[in-house]
Amino acid sequence: EVRRNQKPEFDRKFIEAIADEKARILKTRGPALLEDITDFVRAWFRQWYDEAHAFDVIPEPFQGGTVLIVRGETLTPMEYLELERLKKLEKLKSAEQKKKEAEAKKAAKERELEKKREEKERLKELAREKRAREKKEGKTYDFTEPEFVSNAYLTLEESLERYRKDWAFINELDNLHDLPVLEWITLEKFAEVHQELHAEVQELLKSERELLQMALCKDERMKYKPPKPKKPPRAKGAGKGKKRKEQADPTAELSLEAMVNELIERNVIKSYRERTFEEFIGDFNYAAFERRNYLEQDPPPGMGELRTILRSYLYGMGPLAAPKPKSICLLGPPGYGKTLLLEAICHETGSVLFDLSVESCGPIDPNDMAYFLQLVLRTARALQPSVIAIEDVHRAFYKKVPSSEQPLDPSKLGKHLFKLIVKQLTPDDKVLLVATSNQPWLAKVGPLKKCFDKFLLLPRPDYGSTVLLWQYGLRRFPTVPRDIDLSALAKVTTGYSAGQILQCVKEVLNIRRRMQFGRKPLQVQELLDHFLAGTDTPKYPIADKEYEKFVKWHRKVDKLAKQRAKMVRERELLAAQLNAKAAGAKK
Repeated sequence: EVRRNQKPEFDRKFIEAIADEKARILKTRGPALLEDITDFVRAWFRQWYDEAHAFDVIPEPFQGGTVLIVRGETLTPMEYLELERLKKLEKLKSAEQKKKEAEAKKAAKERELEKKREEKERLKELAREKRAREKKEGKTYDFTEPEFVSNAYLTLEESLERYRKDWAFINELDNLHDLPVLEWITLEKFAEVHQELHAEVQELLKSERELLQMALCKDERMKYKPPKPKKPPRAKGAGKGKKRKEQADPTAELSLEAMVNELIERNVIKSYRERTFEEFIGDFNYAAFERRNYLEQDPPPGMGELRTILRSYLYGMGPLAAPKPKSICLLGPPGYGKTLLLEAICHETGSVLFDLSVESCGPIDPNDMAYFLQLVLRTARALQPSVIAIEDVHRAFYKKVPSSEQPLDPSKLGKHLFKLIVKQLTPDDKVLLVATSNQPWLAKVGPLKKCFDKFLLLPRPDYGSTVLLWQYGLRRFPTVPRDIDLSALAKVTTGYSAGQILQCVKEVLNIRRRMQFGRKPLQVQELLDHFLAGTDTPKYPIADKEYEKFVKWHRKVDKLAKQRAKMVRERELLAAQLNAKAAGAKK
């Protein structure tokens, strides 16, 4: 915490050190460097005059400028004279010689094309063999091939190489006050100053070279031809295609204060409870490895894994320039913690919450929806980090709008969401779109899938998570007996949602019941009875058939879930074939 608080001060000192070092180099070394570069280029002029009786053109800045002259990467006088000799010989060639050379070039070009065709056919044949092999043996991944090379691996390699080159010899224990490494700053700023001085020399000696060329032409009684200005090469694909006409931003005239006030009046910018991911109580799925590799199953992640996954998605919302998804959709039945996770995302990233639920967008006229979403996005960027939240997002993408919701016209948000929010977000924006849904099968799959990068299905609490939930709920009260049998309680209530368990604790352990602990200790039966008889209707965990609807819908939108299901089916089919073969061999 102390180090994090001191970071702005370290950053300020580092920026000051960079500015001071550059100023020092310019003051102490600048004049000498300028003179050295100028003398070198003038000596280059002299060499050209002595050896070729000509003056070569100074390369343009985009080609390298005077840096190429200092490095010796320009044309030499001898090479220039050889080129001139070849040009003269070219002019003396007869038409028959030129024809033979053209035919030879054409034959060489055809041979080159033939080689390319053969190589193309060879690659096609290898691809056919690979497909046939994969069909027979299954999918294989060759990580030496470019299509399977991981960008993360390449970045890691570059980082390791930089560490070996720069950091391996630095002992941070000697740097007690976290001072910047001045030697690196000096080297970087010296190179920067050197480049700037080269640009000054370029401008100074360009006109000097022209005067020398004009004097030479006058002495030789030749016509002076000024050099043609060279243009930098155009970027690949630049200028092609029609330019899109940029749409005018209707919010451009509004100040930030006016935009914020308007969104507060519309009840879009809201406050939220300060909650953390630690409040999403749940354990990891420790048996997942064995179930996947030994029992040929596709186990779901535990609640602990889901917490870790969500945290990894949020690294890019902080000062780190880490990649992050543009949008996340949380799926799960009521009481599974979707709202808790949404508020935890907002609180742990310190974000401003923009609520785009159907109720917030309901009063807005459909013709004003585009303006409204542009207003939200512009304000979210100005106040970033920001979270744009849509609870019950399936309502914006209804297959068929229920008659009770038709006055709100919930689908007007879904029509513009991708184009005006998701598509406009860039990797540099600290803006995240987070949605929740407890009935995703009511929505059109295609449009909804298009708007979200990640779909996370909240898992059902298993035995380990249920134990932790009862511990968290009961042990907040010091007078609850510590020897209460949580193991048996968790075994019986496995499958109940976190919301049901914590609500049960809240309703059973009211102030009146807690006052009776001295003469009437808490019994496990009281908690179980509350589920069955404590309310007007008994409370049961979500049925397997109901939760399976979430799983099936999640497989439609999650590519990896679809692949895992396919893998399990293939393994089951292979196991059935092996069993049948073994049974046939016994007979």
